[in-house]
Amino acid sequence: MKVTVDASVAVKWFIAENHHDQARILLGPGIRRYSPDLLLAEGANAIWKKAHRGEIGSPHSFVEGFVTLPRVIHLQTSDMLLRDAVAIAMHTGHPVYDSLYIACARLTDSVLVTADRMLARIVSDRVPGVDAIMLDDPTGMARLEEAAFGGTA
Repeated sequence: MKVTVDASVAVKWFIAENHHDQARILLGPGIRRYSPDLLLAEGANAIWKKAHRGEIGSPHSFVEGFVTLPRVIHLQTSDMLLRDAVAIAMHTGHPVYDSLYIACARLTDSVLVTADRMLARIVSDRVPGVDAIMLDDPTGMARLEEAAFGGTA
């Protein structure tokens, strides 16, 4: 199964916070992962914020993990996604940086997986042809777990 993951999911791969286990399902062998290259900067920024607020210690080991993400995620360059992302942002009234994830899901014909409720709602309500699954959606996550570890891809 093909998925596009946003930074809200990728951060949970490295930090044991709410929905950490659900996010790690997406690292299973039956999942082909995509994301815009923005993921690296956005994820590193989220980790910096957590360190700045004292939620985690030093951000350095977490950032080192993010540096290795291109080994497990097919990063799509923003220049390939930008035209569609701006069109999506104009249509939905939602920011371009989040729209890059939607454009990535559209380009790769994958399901967008997120912990961002607003982003999932925008996709469901305003972007035909793209599906979104929230990490807290038991039905959607069961489907992803079956794809990740049940031998389907």
